[in-house]
Amino acid sequence: SVAQGASILLGASMAEAERRHHESMQQLQAESALRSCYINAQRSLIGLRTASNQIEEAYLRFEQAQTRLDNLGGQAVRLIERARGELRRAERRPRAHLAQRARGEVVQQHEEGMMHARKLGYLAVRALESAQQNTLPALRRAALGARNTFDLRTVMNTFNQAMLSETVHNRAISDNRFVSVISLKDHLLIMQDTSDIDPRYQNLTAEQSFGSFLTRAQHAVYDSQGNLEGYRVPFSLLPYQAISLFRPESIANDPLFNAQTCAERLWSLAVSFTGPRAMHAGSNSLPIVNIRKSNTFLSQNCQAENNDFISESMRTWGSLTPEPSDAKTTYTEIAYQVLQNESVQALSGDAVTVDRTFAGTGLFGDYALYFPAQSLATDANSSGLHLERIQDILLRFEYHSAAAPQR
Repeated sequence: SVAQGASILLGASMAEAERRHHESMQQLQAESALRSCYINAQRSLIGLRTASNQIEEAYLRFEQAQTRLDNLGGQAVRLIERARGELRRAERRPRAHLAQRARGEVVQQHEEGMMHARKLGYLAVRALESAQQNTLPALRRAALGARNTFDLRTVMNTFNQAMLSETVHNRAISDNRFVSVISLKDHLLIMQDTSDIDPRYQNLTAEQSFGSFLTRAQHAVYDSQGNLEGYRVPFSLLPYQAISLFRPESIANDPLFNAQTCAERLWSLAVSFTGPRAMHAGSNSLPIVNIRKSNTFLSQNCQAENNDFISESMRTWGSLTPEPSDAKTTYTEIAYQVLQNESVQALSGDAVTVDRTFAGTGLFGDYALYFPAQSLATDANSSGLHLERIQDILLRFEYHSAAAPQR
């Protein structure tokens, strides 16, 4: 009958709808499981990266301490063996005054070696004081008063124990490293955009003005014969908010420029040029620039009741020797192979070629970029780096810090 036919069709429709509902539920469950698996994988990857960074940093600290200890121990062993050899040779000499002279030379060499070892120990203590914003008089006296290798080893053990306390005035140094990418033109030099000015008063475009600034006469460096050696462009890195200076709105929330951190220590540095491909013509290799950093630097104070900044200096080996030395410089300079047209997002990641020569020094202070004349183009059609075509320079600072106190 008609009613039975309709009933059969209705039953079939309901079965089909139930089947489709069952398939839809299975698909939703599969997609939910896949999404959950993806999220768990992302969390695991972040954890692995964090653990890898921590292991790398701990290994570097251990390797540095081990190298210092091995150098001091090896120097002491060499001095002892030399002393024994001199004594054996002196004993074979027939005259007593020759043996006495040899013993005197060995003693003098031993004293000179110990003096150098004490200076190295003192230098390590001062570096630790700088990192912890504290004075360690007992450790200073132990380093300067060491008389033998046993005393030096005791100093190094105490030093290593002090390094394990990764705090500055009871404020923990963050395990994570902060990365800030800033513009030399817009954020540090604060070169204003004049595109809205009457065109009759504009001789250069916004892009040309920065290249013209790099090649100013005030940045040129000449040798004693009047030959151009290159261009040096200085700049300073300061936390604008802490010293109430004007700062561009584009970096208002960047932790690098505010007063929410203290005890800042530079970890790595990278540089990228922005501009057309023609800014480095006639070569497939990346350009070389020298980066200079002052050996006197600043970090924000972790004690609320004291001054806002602590000024510190890195004492080079040349400054510890009494003899005149050309090594007594007020800055440290490195050669860096510059990146080109890297985005801010790419520079903020980990897959960037960085330099860690300045690692451990204070973040704030005076810097400079030096462009050697040998790498520069001599005219518009020659090969080399064309400074006038560079539109901006991006700087990537990776650093550690502690949370600043409430002032």
